[in-house]
Amino acid sequence: PKNFLRHFLHVHYFWTVLSSSVTKFLIVTAYLTRFIYNCRHLKSERRIGTLLVEEIDQALQFWIGVTQMESFPQEVAALKLKQHVSSKSKLVSVSPFLDEHGIVHASGRI
Repeated sequence: PKNFLRHFLHVHYFWTVLSSSVTKFLIVTAYLTRFIYNCRHLKSERRIGTLLVEEIDQALQFWIGVTQMESFPQEVAALKLKQHVSSKSKLVSVSPFLDEHGIVHASGRI
């Protein structure tokens, strides 16, 4: 029981720190995206105030897309052209598809 509790606390601490870092990373990304948006638009169209949930969600989708593109460039390119992924791909068994935001999802079981 002592080892279990120690392990549980260690894992909980790890995930707390990791999720906190990821959250901060997404917030920074969302603010940078907002800054770029505000630089490109008229003063009357600028976004101000607290970040919207949608802005943080867009930041998450951005980084998921970047990560997928770096990890599976041929698969993402094929799916964007509405083609099937190569039979040699690691993703072929999960029947990947793109959602409306260009994010790869698995339609099969993992």
